[in-house]
Amino acid sequence: MTANLHDPRNVVFVCVANRLRSVFSEFFFEKLLAHTRQELSSLVKPTSAGFIPATLKNQLQSAHVGFPEPFYHRPMAEIARSALFEEGIVVPQDWRSKKLNGEMIWDADLVITALQDQKEELSTLYSTARSKFYTIREMSGRSDYLLFEDFDGLPMDHTYWDYVEGDPVYVSKIIRETRESLLLAFPKILNHLGLEPA
Repeated sequence: MTANLHDPRNVVFVCVANRLRSVFSEFFFEKLLAHTRQELSSLVKPTSAGFIPATLKNQLQSAHVGFPEPFYHRPMAEIARSALFEEGIVVPQDWRSKKLNGEMIWDADLVITALQDQKEELSTLYSTARSKFYTIREMSGRSDYLLFEDFDGLPMDHTYWDYVEGDPVYVSKIIRETRESLLLAFPKILNHLGLEPA
């Protein structure tokens, strides 16, 4: 694939609500591009979105856990914003979460999901785009336990969303895992896009 300044590669990071993992990935990945090689910032355009896999939706519905209204078009989780600020990244105050849609998938060169269930369901829904979908675990090459993949220990009650988006200890661990995974995945993502880090 030949690099073309007028044809940037589109990378979409996906988590559930687009308020934590995927938006942190979007802005941190942007920083990695600029710090690795300045011109990469014009060659790759990262963005992020949310997608609720049916397995999680069913699990929450079975436990009578509702969804915030509205679920999308919400500000970034404050802990994610603070973590990015510590990286020297200031996110615009008017940033809002968004839902993954078909147009984003068709325009993407690569769609990186937080969860295996997301990848599998999206690969079924958009079968002709199947080759675009990877999990962050696949891209990072990690084989260890990742807290952000484990939903079994989460409170299946009215405190669910406050916990997964606002508990300082839990969310800080999620951010740390996401950061570590992105650092590991970065070279492979560039390679997949036909680009070199240097």
